[in-house]
Amino acid sequence: MTQKWNILYRSNDKIIWINYINSETKICYLTYKDGKTPLPKGWERWFSTTYQLFYYRYIDNNGSEQIQWKSPKTSNQYNYSPKIEPSTVINLDLKDGDKIHDTNGNVTFVYEGIDIPCTINIRDTKIQITIVGKEDDCLEFVIDNTTKNAYIHLLAITDNECPLPEELLHKGTFLLKMVDEICRQLQIKTLQLTDASSITCKINGITVSLEFQSLMKYGLSWYERNGFSYQNKTKKDIVNKIRNTPISKIREFFSDLDKDLDKDIGQVKLKAKCKIKELENWYAKYPEFRNKDYVDSLEDVTERKLRMRRISFKTLNTQEYDFSELPYKIKIMLVIISEYEKDKKNPDLLSDFLTYLWINNCSKYVEVMSVLYPKNYIRTYIDQNILPDFPTDSYMIKVFSI
Repeated sequence: MTQKWNILYRSNDKIIWINYINSETKICYLTYKDGKTPLPKGWERWFSTTYQLFYYRYIDNNGSEQIQWKSPKTSNQYNYSPKIEPSTVINLDLKDGDKIHDTNGNVTFVYEGIDIPCTINIRDTKIQITIVGKEDDCLEFVIDNTTKNAYIHLLAITDNECPLPEELLHKGTFLLKMVDEICRQLQIKTLQLTDASSITCKINGITVSLEFQSLMKYGLSWYERNGFSYQNKTKKDIVNKIRNTPISKIREFFSDLDKDLDKDIGQVKLKAKCKIKELENWYAKYPEFRNKDYVDSLEDVTERKLRMRRISFKTLNTQEYDFSELPYKIKIMLVIISEYEKDKKNPDLLSDFLTYLWINNCSKYVEVMSVLYPKNYIRTYIDQNILPDFPTDSYMIKVFSI
């Protein structure tokens, strides 16, 4: 029986097929059926959407296909060619985005003259649009036709070999513009996302937050520069306080902390344990958070107040910072600050200091950030009056005029 099968993902060694009728998937390894032994050069193992079986095919140097079928039930050979349904073309340049409502499966979007292969999956009142890359999906974008709201769940361009022309600059911005155009053509009210953008230091290969780096450099996140706004209106006030913190003030604070650590690291650890008291205060205010099942149930909540409360609890409950490497890291940071301050022309602001480091030596930026804003740890050793915590609420929204 012929089924509605289409390619969901393809790499050099496998193809994943999806049946959009029942969401069943099949993995086809481009090897012999053991999934390990490579085929002779020029041969591929393929799956027929029409006849629902695997076969081997060979493409000669002239581009002519020589087909040899292998049926799971018989050793007979057939000369049938596979029939893969062609992609639907939706030309956004011609404003025919309404066709999205009637399309399920493989799609080619045409935007600004560029062909972009996608898949559309329609379930109930929601439309999911996916662009697949080599390592991960390049774009996961969902439209809710009931509320007329849209959500970007994933935008991953770096090192992902997205199906866009190599010469195209600013691929992330290009895809955001395409999403905007789809939203306008479908009369979407809002587009929402959580900023989890990152950027990699080319010197040491370490990934850091693009949101924070962009806020320090421009005073705006990458998504803000592309038309989004923070839903937490107080976040920018805290960001501005961080940006305008004098680097000399940070140097003085950490110079004193470095001396305390050299004298008695236990004293600093004792101060850090004040966080335990804060956690007990939290439980007194919200006793339901002692129940792990309740905390887990908040993962998918949509109510903003509960989302924010879960984030606050997660931050408070994060693992305590490992102080064993802190003295060494502080000493490195103080040397980096000293080098920066030698040039009296350099501004005495944290935003300028961090931007300078990223441009001139991003590995030093990584070293400094491991002290000022370490990943996955509470900064219990830093006085909030000196340098406040960076707000983890990164929910963003773009409102369209209909």
